[in-house]
Amino acid sequence: MFLIRSNYNLKTGAGHYMRAIRLAREIKKKKLKVEIVLDSKINNFYYDNSIPHKFIYHKTEYTNNLVDAKIIEKLIKSKKVNFLIVDDYRLGIVWQKTLKKKVKLIVIDDFINRKHDCDFYINFKIFTQNEKKRIKLNLPNECKIITGN
Repeated sequence: MFLIRSNYNLKTGAGHYMRAIRLAREIKKKKLKVEIVLDSKINNFYYDNSIPHKFIYHKTEYTNNLVDAKIIEKLIKSKKVNFLIVDDYRLGIVWQKTLKKKVKLIVIDDFINRKHDCDFYINFKIFTQNEKKRIKLNLPNECKIITGN
């Protein structure tokens, strides 16, 4: 089972959401279960109904990494999640450290200067050798790095 944690609202996240949809479709093609986890449902927004969605904030909203991680941790247990993909800039190292103990953690990031604690790091850009070295400095030694080149 895969969970994809992202953010999609009036101000940000449309690109992240579309990337989550593409990933979810590919995962489904492999006959694996997948669910996209978003903050809250917004009326008149596009949601791909072929992919299950979980909206985790109903009466509240995102406040910090620890609160969000605890919510996701409960989902991991209840849904027997094996892989957690995160594509959300708000969810940093504190969130990752909390959840990496529970699942294989896959981080998608468009930047190279952020620290991560993950099993897989994905950045679709093409990098120079120096940039690749900078990326490695921000990741655990055992992390698998997947880039555009």
